[in-house]
Amino acid sequence: YGAAYSAKDGSLSLEAVASTQMYCVEEGVMDAEAQFLGALGKVKGYSTANDRLELTDESGKVLMSFTKQ
Repeated sequence: YGAAYSAKDGSLSLEAVASTQMYCVEEGVMDAEAQFLGALGKVKGYSTANDRLELTDESGKVLMSFTKQ
């Protein structure tokens, strides 16, 4: 995946996300990818704390959370 973005003061703007068009035969993978890309399209903000990145929508609802390992 890849996308141009701008981030400032908790606000995040993503350009069109690029991904491969390869099909995955393992059950559920394509659905998970569609959900992931759909959530990315709704991201409007972010926050970081304690090795965690949270991506949020316009209302501040957490759409995705990532933890540094």
